[in-house]
Amino acid sequence: MKCLIINGSPRKGFTWKLVESIKQKMQQAGNVEFEEVMLMDSNIPMCRGWLG
Repeated sequence: MKCLIINGSPRKGFTWKLVESIKQKMQQAGNVEFEEVMLMDSNIPMCRGWLG
């Protein structure tokens, strides 16, 4: 099974620890591949509102 993890948190805190725990449990249950996307690393600009 392939799983995509999208993490929108700006730091490795509680959410990151929770995801790591879930990943470990899923890997124990079977063959699982993970791809992780950290939105903080994606250089998404802040919303500037409507400019029209």
